[in-house]
Amino acid sequence: MRCVSYTRTLPWRQEVEPVEILKQNAAISDFIAARKGWTLNKKYSDRKKDESVCASFRQMIQDGMERQFDCIIVYSLYFCGASFPDVRQMLQETLMAAGIHLVVVSEQFDSTEMSGQQIADYFENKRREMHTDIVKRWKKSRGDQFVLTNSVPYGYIRPNGYDHMIKDESVREIVEEIFQRKKRGETNRQIFEWLNYIGADTPHTHRNRLQGKPVREGDPWNLNKIRRLFRSQVYTGVLVNDEGEVITENSHEAYISHEDFLSFPENKERPKQNNRVRYKNPNPLASKIYCADCNSRLHQRSNFDTGEIHFICAGNCSHDEDGKPVKVSADAVTQTVMRWFHQEQALAKKANEFFHRHDFRNQRLERRTELSLRMQAILAEMELEQFRRVPLYEQYSSGALKKEEYQEEYIAFWQACEELDRRLSEVMEEAKNLEVAFSIKNPWIMLFTQTNIPDTLDKYIVTRLIDRVIVKLSESEPDRQIVIIPKFAEWKKQIIDCIGEV
Repeated sequence: MRCVSYTRTLPWRQEVEPVEILKQNAAISDFIAARKGWTLNKKYSDRKKDESVCASFRQMIQDGMERQFDCIIVYSLYFCGASFPDVRQMLQETLMAAGIHLVVVSEQFDSTEMSGQQIADYFENKRREMHTDIVKRWKKSRGDQFVLTNSVPYGYIRPNGYDHMIKDESVREIVEEIFQRKKRGETNRQIFEWLNYIGADTPHTHRNRLQGKPVREGDPWNLNKIRRLFRSQVYTGVLVNDEGEVITENSHEAYISHEDFLSFPENKERPKQNNRVRYKNPNPLASKIYCADCNSRLHQRSNFDTGEIHFICAGNCSHDEDGKPVKVSADAVTQTVMRWFHQEQALAKKANEFFHRHDFRNQRLERRTELSLRMQAILAEMELEQFRRVPLYEQYSSGALKKEEYQEEYIAFWQACEELDRRLSEVMEEAKNLEVAFSIKNPWIMLFTQTNIPDTLDKYIVTRLIDRVIVKLSESEPDRQIVIIPKFAEWKKQIIDCIGEV
């Protein structure tokens, strides 16, 4: 195998002790002597004591791209190239990808005997070593002022060299006041409004200030940021993992006791089974049901004590004399919708049968005649309006009408023409849809006759058949009136008068 060697005076990793080039060459020669059929054809070396010098390294890469050798042998990867990014790009991503092998004598790394994954793992380990060195040097340069706030919550810091967190004195009083207000019974909204009133930095903004990063102005507190504080066990003096399991107790100074933490509403135990059923099997109507008064969507809410599920209006307006929003039982809505499914399907089947009878043609002919008469009447009105235009202008030209009177009459004329155009367009649109509406191709009929209604409410059926469900207060309290609007409701309206309700 045709081999070349590369040596370097200075390593690209500062933490590595320099090794003389003679020692590097000797180790490379011993390695080749132990390999049968391997020959050293050329030596590349960067001997200047300058970290940026790598002329021989780049020449070796160029020769390798021209396939002048089959393998590169180095004493250590730290003495190869001027930086790790250069080594990875030139060796791993260029030469090794093209079939040139690499041998690192000091680590007994031989790519001729390794798989692609093993080679990738080797370079990944070197990348991690380089990253670790950079972080250590940065920490050392910051000294005692270094604060690792990414791994600790708001209100704590971990100074350089400390194994545990300590309270952040710059926000200690604010955090203590937050928990005191919570213990006194203030709501989360009252607390975050107080924080915004005094201009307290949010956790993200405070962390950026500590690390000397740019601070985004206008970052207010909100409910989510407050809830994170009250749900974190770290403030009780314990360390937890990602799953919320306690790793170490009494790890650092606490802001609140464990009893106070459990007393917060956010941390009280709730029946898990109801939540699981609710989220794994949500009500199929959840995205379709709306309030008739404010057009807001009704949200599903569960009573964990009784197990009852209701839909409650999410709007801020009140809908009855007591100031309460619309609230309806989910079971009542489900039963109403299931009855409506069967009624609507029976009505669609009746319409489908209607189109197979002889009197259907008479109904369609009557609609055509009606539309034709309406169109003729509109055209006649348009013709009469046109007769107004010429005399109107002649009166204005002769001076019989003043300019203001003429403009007023002219505007009235064009408004009348626009209204007639609108009415004519409506009649033409009805005539266009007449053949589809009065046939078995009616989309509403096809949808409800070709769909099998299940015994229980199904999300697919709801999405397919229902446009929305509207709930409003009826005159007979406490009942609610539930109005269901089907898909293709406009096609249903065009034939419902002819066939009648079921």
